[in-house]
Amino acid sequence: MGAKGANERAHVLERRDSEERERGRGRALFFSRPEKPQPAPPPPKKNLSSQQITTLPNGLRVATEATPHAQTAAVGVWIDAGSRYESAATNGAAHFLEHMAFKGTAVRDTRQLEQEVEDMGGHLNAYTSREQTCYYARVFSGDVARAVDILADILQNSKLDEGAIERERDVILREMQEVEGVPEEVVFDHLHATAFQQTPLGRTILGPAANVKSLTRCVQVSILLPPPSEVVRTRQRNSNAPFFLQSLPPLPLPHSL
Repeated sequence: MGAKGANERAHVLERRDSEERERGRGRALFFSRPEKPQPAPPPPKKNLSSQQITTLPNGLRVATEATPHAQTAAVGVWIDAGSRYESAATNGAAHFLEHMAFKGTAVRDTRQLEQEVEDMGGHLNAYTSREQTCYYARVFSGDVARAVDILADILQNSKLDEGAIERERDVILREMQEVEGVPEEVVFDHLHATAFQQTPLGRTILGPAANVKSLTRCVQVSILLPPPSEVVRTRQRNSNAPFFLQSLPPLPLPHSL
């Protein structure tokens, strides 16, 4: 093969390689995938609940939280009358009074109280801690005013009948025996007694058995009269807080029993 033929062959091979490279680029371009766009971040969730603190003319502070579209409500009264505010002689009085709150008032006897709550499909209860005593009700949103009326009644008008007090002593003493059989309860009582020695926080909530056997109606009345720091807290659902408060009857603080 002459020089001319060799040059032509080299030229053909070079052109073929060039075409292959171009086709390779084309395939690369054809099969290349653009970067997948990142989805937009979701919008921040709106807080559908609203909280408001209102001070009533009688000085009570009301914390209200409204959640639209819900059909139930919880209403509670928190009173600074826990065991830490008791002396050694009155230790257990706040818990004793919690039991007595559901034993009838000047307006409702025990049966009427239970029946009224049951007719609403509600729940009425209370608990005592070292810091506070709480009385609360869970009802449908349309029954909030009735629930507040019941709570106000048991707090202001409880009869504290002497006969009921004597009967309740045995109930509380049995409760104390049950608590003593629960290790979780006993451990924390011993923990408080060790950590807060010689202070009211070191005492138990139920108090000693000797106090339960001797607490009088007079002592219970002194616990029932709320201090100025009493706080009423409501968790009202499906209601606008200002209108909810406007719909309630006035609830004056008790002055005497």
